[in-house]
Amino acid sequence: MALGDPYIDVATFKASVYFKDLDAFFDDDTQIHNFLLNITYLIDGYCKTSFWNGTITEDFVGNGKTKKMLRNYPILTVNSLTFNTLFGGASSGVISNDNYAINRSGLLQVGNGYYFDPNYRYFINYGCGYEGVPEDIKIATMMWAKIMADSVDTGNLALPEGATLTSFKYGKFMETYATGVTKTGAPQYKYDNVPQSIQGILRKYRKGGR
Repeated sequence: MALGDPYIDVATFKASVYFKDLDAFFDDDTQIHNFLLNITYLIDGYCKTSFWNGTITEDFVGNGKTKKMLRNYPILTVNSLTFNTLFGGASSGVISNDNYAINRSGLLQVGNGYYFDPNYRYFINYGCGYEGVPEDIKIATMMWAKIMADSVDTGNLALPEGATLTSFKYGKFMETYATGVTKTGAPQYKYDNVPQSIQGILRKYRKGGR
């Protein structure tokens, strides 16, 4: 699995979460994949980063300063930093790696007289992410899957109306429900409406710490 995949694969989900009267859903691995991918996107949006590792090119217009916080972290490698003019002048340029520094948290800083000129758009190609998705992120994904099955209307990515969740486990974490938990059609969760139990896990990873 890699950048763009759910944090929990379909086989793990099917082996770890048990539902009653949900045969049709479990026969459609694509639907389960999309359901888990939807949760992955919500986690990424809340934390403002991705937990898969990969190489991306991020672009930004100069802010007139010597520092710029990149969108993704942790930073693994930096491959290049280039720029193009916005309003005439030189067409493009390269900032060599001895003229900038970047820390693991994603703070990019230029030196030796350079600054991020507002007349230029900058492009940085870098590797970022974790060597493996942290276990607590996987647990958060599974927990959120349970919550969404309980109460969230996610359109065609939702669990079928009336689906009943009877138990949920991942690793040493497990919950069972004597009467089952049924989807009720509550409003869809967004980045700023994350369940409190999920926030507790994700907070340490979120940029800004809140």
